[in-house]
Amino acid sequence: MSEDVGILARIAGWLLLGYALAIAGFCLWGVWRTGEAEGVLFSLVLIPWIAAPVAGAAAAAGASPTRIGAAAFLALEAALILFTIWLTVDVYRHGNSTSGIAFLFLPVGQWGAFGIVFLLALLFGWRMRPDFLKG
Repeated sequence: MSEDVGILARIAGWLLLGYALAIAGFCLWGVWRTGEAEGVLFSLVLIPWIAAPVAGAAAAAGASPTRIGAAAFLALEAALILFTIWLTVDVYRHGNSTSGIAFLFLPVGQWGAFGIVFLLALLFGWRMRPDFLKG
């Protein structure tokens, strides 16, 4: 793996870590505010569900053999995170009691965006690095 790809892969990993911690803090803060114990169990399912598409983009950035592929998946990861931030602000500013449902369906659209970018990358010759799964 070249040094440029390694730097982009590390950035993608740190970005994923920050995103996952922010999602966990956001979910658990809501549980703490309401004081409902069953909210903890729901959050333990919701946190990985929301973070999964961003984790997929980070993994694809790390598996990219070229700088262009890693940069494309890193840009996708950043776009997914920015969309989540935009949705969060929009829900809190204009939302009603049912707008939290948008967070349950957020990963569906994000996986769709990931799938489109992934298919385009495959069409342009992207292939996973052979050493990626070897550790």
